[in-house]
Amino acid sequence: KRIAIFKETKKSFTSEKRYQGYLKALNEHKIPIDQKIIFSAEDITLEKGKEFANLVLSLKNRPDAVFAITDGCAIGAIKTFKKFKVKIPEEIAVVGFSNSKHSIIIEPRLTTINQPGVFIGKTAIKYLIKEIESENDEYFLSSKTIEVNTDLIVRESTLKPS
Repeated sequence: KRIAIFKETKKSFTSEKRYQGYLKALNEHKIPIDQKIIFSAEDITLEKGKEFANLVLSLKNRPDAVFAITDGCAIGAIKTFKKFKVKIPEEIAVVGFSNSKHSIIIEPRLTTINQPGVFIGKTAIKYLIKEIESENDEYFLSSKTIEVNTDLIVRESTLKPS
């Protein structure tokens, strides 16, 4: 019911999109938005995840979950929570974004959004080559929006033992 987010500042397009998704999900589930558990930084790294997790632990009314916009940041949070003996996911669940190879190395294994990076890269290159080879200026100047499906991969960082 209390879900924190660790995100980049508004300068990052992808961070802002993920933040908008976070807000939309809270609204759809009638979960109040609490500005005290929205954490932003210029660069969202493993170290920022550790720093933000320390801030979460200092709160009187802690969130019961953290959504970090990168797996690295989520892993930093897990490391800090474990250092202070916080039970994951019983006390605080953690979700990352990208399904990096590190998401299955950390204990507990990280629940994450699978982002098909290879497919995104191939698609971008395909359209770039088309633009370079096109003699039609209209094609070159037009913008394109391509939606890529993602999946939620549920692992131990959010699965409460039965």
